[in-house]
Amino acid sequence: MPLTLFFLRMLRLLLLLVFVFACNPDYKKQVKPQEVRNRTTQNSVLFFKNMRSLDYQVIEMPQTKRNLYRYKESPQDSTQIQIGLALVEKWDTDQAYVLLEPNEKLNDFLAQEKTDTLKVYWQNPHTKAQGSLQFVWGHVDTHFIFASQLYNALIEDCVFHLKSKTQSEPIPFLKQSRERENFRIVMQDYYRLVNIFK
Repeated sequence: MPLTLFFLRMLRLLLLLVFVFACNPDYKKQVKPQEVRNRTTQNSVLFFKNMRSLDYQVIEMPQTKRNLYRYKESPQDSTQIQIGLALVEKWDTDQAYVLLEPNEKLNDFLAQEKTDTLKVYWQNPHTKAQGSLQFVWGHVDTHFIFASQLYNALIEDCVFHLKSKTQSEPIPFLKQSRERENFRIVMQDYYRLVNIFK
């Protein structure tokens, strides 16, 4: 009897997971990078804090009236060029921002290339379309625009690489499936927080 009960519970859990993923209309939804949004609502903040914040490391900064969230599952591979995301909630002004956080390897790459501009090349394996995205560190809006451009390309299954003046081979970027999935999750959490996704 306990074994049958276990299987019934596992079946319920499996059906629930199928239902949740099948009913996620935002999974492949594109966003408009130029329409920068950072305004939160009481409902969006409550949803994030009650449902999603457990997956994040939270750094509270009461002196600046901010909370910083970093996704706990983000890969930390110091041998690969990676970029992380942090969500910043400004609770005194009902705003939130997404910030790009390069790892040391990416910082070293930019220093070696003598540039402060990150240029990411993309290719869509289905349509063979290709292009590049460029990011210059600066205002928080530039973080939103670049992260949203990367997000749109990522959900289209694009592959990414960087080019180096000293290496002939392209350098893979956002290659690992876990890294790509984490990027997607954090961006979708952010889009819900600022009411782009409902």
